[in-house]
Amino acid sequence: MTRLFPVSSKRNIQSLDGFWEFEANGYTKNMYVPSCWNVTLGLLTYRGTATYQKTFTFEGGNLWLSFGGVLSKADVYLDGVYWGFHDGGYTAFTLEKEHVLPGKHTLTVTVNNQANHETIPSSHMDWFFYGGIFRRVEYASLPPVHFVDHKFSYTLSDDLSLASLHVHGKLSQDANVPFAVYLEGKKVFEGTSQQGDCVAQFSLEHPRLWDIGKGELYTLSIETDEDDVVERIGFRSIRIQNRKVLLNNREIFLKGINRHEDHPDFGHAVPAGLMQRDIDIVLDMGCNTIRGSHYPNSRLFMDMLDEQGILFWCEIPMWGVKKTPLITDALY
Repeated sequence: MTRLFPVSSKRNIQSLDGFWEFEANGYTKNMYVPSCWNVTLGLLTYRGTATYQKTFTFEGGNLWLSFGGVLSKADVYLDGVYWGFHDGGYTAFTLEKEHVLPGKHTLTVTVNNQANHETIPSSHMDWFFYGGIFRRVEYASLPPVHFVDHKFSYTLSDDLSLASLHVHGKLSQDANVPFAVYLEGKKVFEGTSQQGDCVAQFSLEHPRLWDIGKGELYTLSIETDEDDVVERIGFRSIRIQNRKVLLNNREIFLKGINRHEDHPDFGHAVPAGLMQRDIDIVLDMGCNTIRGSHYPNSRLFMDMLDEQGILFWCEIPMWGVKKTPLITDALY
């Protein structure tokens, strides 16, 4: 699973997890996705290019393809035609293609995990750098007018008694269509998009506050007649005052650990059960904070932390990098 909750009620999202045809450095057996190729005998230290391929059946229409994570550079082909790329192994990315015919299609992904002073992460790192499609791959057929981006944000009043929410959904076309926003299944706003922008502002009185050990979460969604996107949101205030950390206007002491998303049997493709085991250990230690050293962790893991009331410090994979490479054209 990619998240702990359905990210849409209208998209028929299908998984491409399972065995893919695989070739790397003379190794030509099938490879399970999601996984890291370095846990395979003979590929432990391999850094280079690998090719994944899988045939799937598509109902036709606008093809949406989502990768949870590919280490570290990915070039994607559909039926032998170049589709797109992504550079940066620890973040998710999506691709879309219009008017794809129904039937069987072949997806090819070339993956490269080589690092140098102009890659993220760079060749100077203090953790094992894996390769592979190590998080879930999904696809769906989208309607002609669908959401391509969204942002849900909020502010809390000083006394934490009022949450002011701002919802923005971006449609694939500059269309003016009716839309609605739902909070915990209740309609809280309705309007009409303006040139593809769905914008809503509304307030919630006396919200249940997210806190340490208290994973209070709300389900928030924006939808049109044909498409929707769903997120979970926790209301909390966090700030620094007089060198102290205040959570919901209350001083807290951060008791934390550094955690790498890594396992000797799975690499970065850590199963959900082992993620939960890590959380159990953290809680048994009496900790309330995790530093995700040194890269964005799985969204699934962060969902687990949200539910169990654990603070998370997210980082970018630029550990120990000097100023000089940061100002090159490749990284700026």
